[in-house]
Amino acid sequence: MEKLIEIRDLVVKKNGRRIVDFQGKHIVINKGDKVALIGENGAGKTTFINALLNDVNYEGEIKRSFKKEDIGVVFQGNAYSDLLRVYELIDLVIGIKGDHLNNFLNEFSLKSLYKSYIKDLSIGEQQRLTLALVLYRQATVYLFDELTSGLDYQKREQLLELIKKRTQESTVINITHYFEELDNWATKIIILKNGLVLFYGGITELFRDFPHFSLVQTGCPVNSLKILKETYKLRVIDLSTPRLTKYGIICNNNEQHKLVTDYLSDNNIEYSLCYQNIYTCYIGLAE
Repeated sequence: MEKLIEIRDLVVKKNGRRIVDFQGKHIVINKGDKVALIGENGAGKTTFINALLNDVNYEGEIKRSFKKEDIGVVFQGNAYSDLLRVYELIDLVIGIKGDHLNNFLNEFSLKSLYKSYIKDLSIGEQQRLTLALVLYRQATVYLFDELTSGLDYQKREQLLELIKKRTQESTVINITHYFEELDNWATKIIILKNGLVLFYGGITELFRDFPHFSLVQTGCPVNSLKILKETYKLRVIDLSTPRLTKYGIICNNNEQHKLVTDYLSDNNIEYSLCYQNIYTCYIGLAE
């Protein structure tokens, strides 16, 4: 396979603290790879992207088999002048006319927005416009940072379809918190925590390195799970947020899964199930 990016011993420091620390790690991204970069806020994901773009100082080695102009980048926020209309930005960035322009507007569903001021567009409409401009020129490598954050399910699906269609031959590195976006698309996973690489490899390797049957999730008080944790020695993970109490129980096999679900059902405790997937592996590795 043709290597596009090769990374060795990457370290990025800020105020003497290591924001990204891949010391001892060798990461290879090949032509056509679809790489999911996942981790909690502050894990170092955006800093890693900035290092790939050569926009921050770093130690170690990054070999790139392409030029910077061959990269298409879409970040979560896009700053546009309040005075610009959609058609003016399109003309400024890609300068297409006639049939090419009509085809472009139709493909990215921009026709109804053509004469609008960009400041008047919704978040989803602005993201679609930015994505259209970036995808139009068919870059070698695409870097997407929280592209669909803040969008509803339907708008996220629409953007993802455009991305998948336009990037079939390209290499993609995608930062996302939506794990369902990665199913049947990502070929490699990089999991970061506190700037460190917890995992790098393919989906099959991820499932092999963290074998388990399911993740059972519940919002009940942790005391209700005490018997599962202490008597049956099951792993109970705190998945709570400031607004939501939530715990996950890792079940390594079907027997443990049945034990947990029977216990919760017998005690009238509501729960939801996730069988082994990228999300459950991430929870098990990162927590």
